[in-house]
Amino acid sequence: MHLPQTLELLDSLLAAHYDGVIYFDTFPQRENPVEECAANIRRVEEMVAGLRRVDRARLEQLLGRQEGMR
Repeated sequence: MHLPQTLELLDSLLAAHYDGVIYFDTFPQRENPVEECAANIRRVEEMVAGLRRVDRARLEQLLGRQEGMR
C-alpha cells in the first residue's frame, strides 16, 4: 500500500467534495473477496475519518510554506 499517496488522494477528493465511487485495485487469491472488499472499505473510512480531524487551515499554511515535516 502507498499510504502517503493514498492519503493525499483522499484528501484531494474530500477537498473537491467528491461523492462518487472508489475502486480497489486488488486481486484476492486466497482471501474471501467479500471480506477483503469489506476490509478495504473499512480502511478507507478510517483514513477519511483521520483526514477529517486535520486542521485544514494549518495544513494549507504549512503546505504553502513547504514545511512538509510539520
